[in-house]
Amino acid sequence: MTFETSNFISRRYQLQAQIVAKRLPQVLQQRGLEAAFAEFLLTSTQGMVLLFAILDLPRIRRLEAYTTPELLHHLSTDLQGLPVFLSNSNGLRYAIPLSP
Repeated sequence: MTFETSNFISRRYQLQAQIVAKRLPQVLQQRGLEAAFAEFLLTSTQGMVLLFAILDLPRIRRLEAYTTPELLHHLSTDLQGLPVFLSNSNGLRYAIPLSP
């Protein structure tokens, strides 16, 4: 698992991103899914800090299992209410806004 940061991001958000990046694989494994993350990318734009959890598609057996509304809700609940959005326009990734 790699973790990249772009732009200047405060230490607070970097630490929060590390916690989320550590927790996401655990949640997927608890649900019987492989924690097939290729990398995590932390970035900011217009004052919003976002963590992208990018999945490694060749390692995923059942793509639909990673995209259900129930899984996204479960991830959000486990992350103490942080919203989790699905992005699949080019590959598959979870987008998690860390800033309010």
